[in-house]
Order: sequence, then structure tokens, then C-alpha cells
Amino acid sequence: MKELIIIVYKINIEGSNRSSVDNMISSLQSQYSLSNDEELKENYIIREMWLPVEDQSDVQVIYNITRNK
Repeated sequence: MKELIIIVYKINIEGSNRSSVDNMISSLQSQYSLSNDEELKENYIIREMWLPVEDQSDVQVIYNITRNK
């Protein structure tokens, strides 16, 4: 069985306009996303959430949900 990994990225966007927020999150997704990591995908189902926040940036991993292959 594959385990589900949910990764929540909270990105501080304080003081940014909508256009720069879209560019920032898009750039971060293309550089740091794990959803296309072939090694991880062998054993895990990877879901990512990119949340703009006006607070401290943070990354949380939720990984203890088991699913069938």
C-alpha cells in the first residue's frame, strides 16, 4: 500500500501585490515541488498545498494516511 503524504507550504506574502504573489508561488512550485519526485512516488502519493499567508513562512508534512495502490 502507498502512503499519502500531504505537504503544506505556507508562504509569507505580506506587502506583495497579487501579480508578484502569483509569480512567487509559481517559482517556488517549479523549484521545490516534490510531487514529481520519481523515487518518492514509488512508495507515496504526494499532495501539495501552497498557501499565501501574511505571517511566518512554514512547511508542514502530514504523512500517516495509508491508501491502497
